[in-house]
Amino acid sequence: MLDLMQPVVAVHNITEKAGESIELTRLRREEARYETELTKHLAKLGNAVYEKISESRLDEVTEQLQITLHYIQAEIFLLLSPSQ
Repeated sequence: MLDLMQPVVAVHNITEKAGESIELTRLRREEARYETELTKHLAKLGNAVYEKISESRLDEVTEQLQITLHYIQAEIFLLLSPSQ
């Protein structure tokens, strides 16, 4: 006896597999979008940390230069002062 439901079942299976494939593709795109968004946030965070470290280091160098400048000014003053 010929089973008339076989073609319907086959079409149903193909349609189901296609739907699963479409859903999987959608999920992969969503994952890629989240990864891109995360990468952008990490880049912003990295830049902010770099700027903060650079700013802190610049403050340290500026302070050291001021101390050195004061020391040099004091030495010049002593050199130029008349001997007693």
